[in-house]
Amino acid sequence: MWLLDANLDIRICELLSEFGIESHTAESCGWKHLLNGQLVSAAMAEGFTCLLTRDQLFAESASRALKQYPQFAVVFDSTQTTEKVSVPVTISHSVGKRTDRAHAG
Repeated sequence: MWLLDANLDIRICELLSEFGIESHTAESCGWKHLLNGQLVSAAMAEGFTCLLTRDQLFAESASRALKQYPQFAVVFDSTQTTEKVSVPVTISHSVGKRTDRAHAG
């Protein structure tokens, strides 16, 4: 089950459901007010395995909570950047690496 951070369009839930992915928004869960680390802890407690966000500093601000839950994935959506080419990036904190999901070109 995936969680959408408060900074994402809620219509993404509809798109994910078309791919068979159950998802909810932080706001619909009543978590809009939570800090990033608190959001990770709340999400894990409720069975979420992945969080989608546009917050470029999410992993940094939630680092303590993410270390407690190495199985939790954070996916950064960079499609709203000012650059001409955007590359969605998956941050895998369990191995401390980032994986580029698209190629410029």
